[in-house]
Amino acid sequence: MDNSDLNPHQVIAAVDQLVSTVFNSNIENCQITDALNECYAPFMSIYDDRLNYTCSIHAFLSVTQSLVNDLYPEDVIWDEALTVEFVHELMKFYPHYQLNKANHAQQETKNSYSLETYLQQLTTHYSRLLFVRVDLTYLVSKQKKITVWDFNHHMTILTQQISNQKSYFRGLQGYAWALEQGYESGSLHCHLLLIYDGAKRDSGWGVAKNVGKKWKKITKDQGKYFNCHDTDYISGYEASGTLGIGMIHRDNDYEVGNALRTASYLTRPTKYNQRLKRWLPNTRSFGHGQYRNTKRRGLPPITK
Repeated sequence: MDNSDLNPHQVIAAVDQLVSTVFNSNIENCQITDALNECYAPFMSIYDDRLNYTCSIHAFLSVTQSLVNDLYPEDVIWDEALTVEFVHELMKFYPHYQLNKANHAQQETKNSYSLETYLQQLTTHYSRLLFVRVDLTYLVSKQKKITVWDFNHHMTILTQQISNQKSYFRGLQGYAWALEQGYESGSLHCHLLLIYDGAKRDSGWGVAKNVGKKWKKITKDQGKYFNCHDTDYISGYEASGTLGIGMIHRDNDYEVGNALRTASYLTRPTKYNQRLKRWLPNTRSFGHGQYRNTKRRGLPPITK
């Protein structure tokens, strides 16, 4: 891969993938050498100590810096001998990598339980709910210019509008979101679940389309979206009996069960490779609304 073709997110993803494959013994030394020569210099050119990084990135940085001494990144040539040293030193971080992976799975399990409890409260309270799914990301041609700060800014605007129920979020009864980063592409993206009172809204496709247009506006036309209510997409899940978006009726256990299983995609512990690899301090990668709030009809007032 030509270094000039790598955007910063691809570089980070390539480093994470390299470390993971070394730990899993799924790569030959000659391939490791090639990967190091492709991604080490670009990685050093984009590394920013103001950001938080996952443990695989920290391990890569620590090991490479201990081996190249004071050489400028562009002057480093990774050969077979240096690669062998790299693998030997990197394996010292394997226990920490495994612990981080286990901690991630544990946190995602907690998130999954929290989300399921929240959604069960909603589906019990309302006779029917419209579950809307839309995935938000960026145009491939724009991803190279989108920084972590940009993504954080765009998500802040979006979540504020969701919380304030502005525009197409008016009448929202519940929501959940998860931030991820592609394993190979490195693309930053958000999986968004919106839940409306089915007595007031009935078009999942229309809501997802308008939210997608809102995202494009927030990102100044650098963003794109996938409408999970696309006809072909919906037809596939209907055929397999796993459709969990659209109108969900409280008295239909089959629909409710599918909705809960579909929503669990946001918090699946097995998606370790799609976690954020670098992020701003205090960034949350997952969140959902609160069932108990002052606007929830049919509930007694919240007392302090």
